[in-house]
Amino acid sequence: MKVYEYCSIGLLVVALVLVPLRASANPEAAILFDARSMGLGGTGQGLSLGAASTFNNVALLNDVERGAMTLAMSPLVIRPYGPLLNYDTVTVEQGEGQRAVVPLPFLGGALRVHERVVVGLAAHVRNGFGGEFRNVLDDHDLTLALAGFEIQVPVSIEITPQLFVGAALRFQYQQVSSEIVAPIFDGSNGQLLAAALVRQDMSGFGAIPGGTLSVAYRPIDDEDARLTLGATYRSMVRVDVTGDTHVGLQVINGAPMGGAPPCANFNSTTMEFDCATKARIRTPHVLSLGAAFEGLERRLTVAGDFVARFYDSSNRNIVTRDRNDASAAPVSVVALRWRNTYEARVGGEYVVLPQLLLRAGYAFYTSATPKSTAGVLAPSPGVGHMLTGGVGLRFGPVDLDLAAGGIWSGATVSPGTQGPSDLNPPQPPTPGRYTADMFFIGLSVAYHHGREI
Repeated sequence: MKVYEYCSIGLLVVALVLVPLRASANPEAAILFDARSMGLGGTGQGLSLGAASTFNNVALLNDVERGAMTLAMSPLVIRPYGPLLNYDTVTVEQGEGQRAVVPLPFLGGALRVHERVVVGLAAHVRNGFGGEFRNVLDDHDLTLALAGFEIQVPVSIEITPQLFVGAALRFQYQQVSSEIVAPIFDGSNGQLLAAALVRQDMSGFGAIPGGTLSVAYRPIDDEDARLTLGATYRSMVRVDVTGDTHVGLQVINGAPMGGAPPCANFNSTTMEFDCATKARIRTPHVLSLGAAFEGLERRLTVAGDFVARFYDSSNRNIVTRDRNDASAAPVSVVALRWRNTYEARVGGEYVVLPQLLLRAGYAFYTSATPKSTAGVLAPSPGVGHMLTGGVGLRFGPVDLDLAAGGIWSGATVSPGTQGPSDLNPPQPPTPGRYTADMFFIGLSVAYHHGREI
């Protein structure tokens, strides 16, 4: 086997591990802003959330009286578990990752510029994930830090007193950094030959913004009761990321010989090379439907959302290329086989006192990660469950909301599970139990200018 073949496998494994984090199982499912929405199980299509409606249903920005602003912080704590190769014994053992804290800030504002029109601006993290397994091979770690940032420019228009529509432009920036240790086996006899040691840093802005379309309808709206029906469509966004990829080899059995990668800078003594690489990251089309009913003189709110993320059409393959030579063969082509995901969210809120509100919620979601591409740093395959709770305090025009919750997900990959059939060489997943513990807290402060006290 040539050195170039070794290195290509290393890059392929990097893509196989990294890319699912961006669009599977689901980093976005844990991205919740506005602690009121978080406490209600992540619902929001039928909820009046002030400036935070930018993240959920843009049409409901029209509930802003004169102006509104929301500042939120929702740190997510992740600890992954999964099977790892013991390079000394060449056996698979269950690994326990380090805890990673992903800060998730949100800042948004809205302003009424006409009796029927509200405009806004918001900045927040669109997706984020991370993980770390230490000393996987000698002093080499397995690490990942991934984040996507988004700026939204929304507008909401009142069509009738019961019907509102909204739209937004979305500008994205994606960043990923990692250190990966990937085993390389002899395809003929299964012998462990070497390990690819890969370090990668890539980032970029989306040249073409995405779009959001929302609608909200209120067939019931009086002092005693309100029913809000909402729907939002969020388009795919393409972000071209560029950066540097460094690949080295640690030979374990035998001595690889011959060949050099097309992206140059190959050192035959240290068996290392550097590539100036580029790739395209896509966020999926998303369709959200929901409703919220406020009864008992508007003291009780019951909300429910359904969310479909169309990962199947966003990225069937990820192609990593030498960015300095567009005519060169791809450094790697990775088949991910993402699947569409579906989420059901429900939540309830009760006004104990005019200044005190209690909340609880639950969500169920399916994973975009199939078992054939499971990885210890990727969100777990299978299904996930989320439980949340929260409390709201009202001080005149200011809302202070607190929330907390946890997400549990996981699945077992059996021995003999096949990887994607179009990979060459095949890359079957490591058999074992893939799980992750995720916990989060939320704090948001919202100001509502013009709200009646």
